[in-house]
Amino acid sequence: MCYHKFFCIETSLEHGISTLEIRGGAFPQVSGIIFKYELGKSAGNRIREVLIAGKVIDPEGYYVVATNDFLAAGGDGYQAFGEAIRADGDFTSVGGTVHSGAIVYNDAGRWIRDVVVEHLSGQESIAPVVEGRIVELHP
Repeated sequence: MCYHKFFCIETSLEHGISTLEIRGGAFPQVSGIIFKYELGKSAGNRIREVLIAGKVIDPEGYYVVATNDFLAAGGDGYQAFGEAIRADGDFTSVGGTVHSGAIVYNDAGRWIRDVVVEHLSGQESIAPVVEGRIVELHP
């Protein structure tokens, strides 16, 4: 269960890999984080380590997660995002617009695709590399 002042990173990662065998579609795409999981364990008990900026996450820490509106609203079953947003004391939802102290930045007037295109259009080239952000452990 998630609670205010702590976004349940491990809970969300566990959810994201919970249907990996059936390709459930919720697999987490991450940046700025490294997580290790063990597929041989039961769903909900697979995450073995989570690092942010090279350090193990602090269970009492407060982390900002960048995501899209679909996932923030609980899409693909990511309920922890919505729980964290609704847990804030000043949460309101009026006409589909959500306000919460747990939301750091929200620009409903810009499409994510436009932000990505804008960023990429300023690049001379794109050279993807495998960074080892997601590691499957084998017992």
